[in-house]
Amino acid sequence: MNFHGTRWLAMLALLFATWGFPAAASAQANYRLELTIARDGSLAAAPVIEVKAGAQAEVRNEDPAKPDAGFRILITATPLEFSSTGKESIKLDVDFAARHDGKWVTRGQHSVTAVLGKPLSFGFPPAKEEPNGKKYELTIRPQSALVEAQ
Repeated sequence: MNFHGTRWLAMLALLFATWGFPAAASAQANYRLELTIARDGSLAAAPVIEVKAGAQAEVRNEDPAKPDAGFRILITATPLEFSSTGKESIKLDVDFAARHDGKWVTRGQHSVTAVLGKPLSFGFPPAKEEPNGKKYELTIRPQSALVEAQ
């Protein structure tokens, strides 16, 4: 009888360890983000970046000779433990800024849930400080960096 109790406790410990493992693994995850940035409908850039879970990454495009050209994107990817879709999801915090008179002007900030493999799109119209500013569109396709490495 004591043997069955020990085996039951061992199985229970294994079950708890299995539940905790995905959260611990996702906390160490890296994400590969495929970005497409369009300026006034034309492709401006298409970088692919890798972001560590919980860390902020920056994508910057600027030309010192053109003080009204350029953009800066700050992205943080945070793993989510539960998803209503049943698919691996992450929280993306996106901050988009454009150059105007040599200074960064924030165009928008978004915090969204993204399903890995599914693209998201955002529009960033000119800010009121930029009467002649260009419209930017950003598409992000998040993926697990582990999947891409295999």
